[in-house]
Amino acid sequence: MCLNRLGPVYEGLELGIAETNLIKAVSDSSGMSLAKVKSDLKSKGDLGTVAQEARTAQKMLFTPAPLTVPTMMKKLREVAKISGQSSLDRKVKAVVGMMVPCRDVETKFLVRCLSGKLRIGLAEQTVLTALANAFTTVEIEKRGEYLCLWV
Repeated sequence: MCLNRLGPVYEGLELGIAETNLIKAVSDSSGMSLAKVKSDLKSKGDLGTVAQEARTAQKMLFTPAPLTVPTMMKKLREVAKISGQSSLDRKVKAVVGMMVPCRDVETKFLVRCLSGKLRIGLAEQTVLTALANAFTTVEIEKRGEYLCLWV
């Protein structure tokens, strides 16, 4: 997920969602008109930001369950595997279903992930090195406790 991939490269899973379909999903999930989403996109230049602002303006009757990484990866992989007749409509509906439980900046990064424009500004090797450093542990000899080593 940190590299904006659905799995190993050899699996060849691609989302296959065009920006126009994402605009429709943002419109459907937020209640904004397509024209308003397009004009906001033109002025802001980032569909993720537009989606976040549209979602924060909405009021919810109840709070959905929080998103988790395993759940999102499972749903993203399901969207990538949708094919056949009317697959674009089913993909848009699935994306809308993923946007509904999003809170705060989650919508922005979900839309950026779906569009393939995550914009984290890091190369793949940098992300892999950072993840390796984040999950490296060392044992403290005196107390036998484990500490996360941040480099």
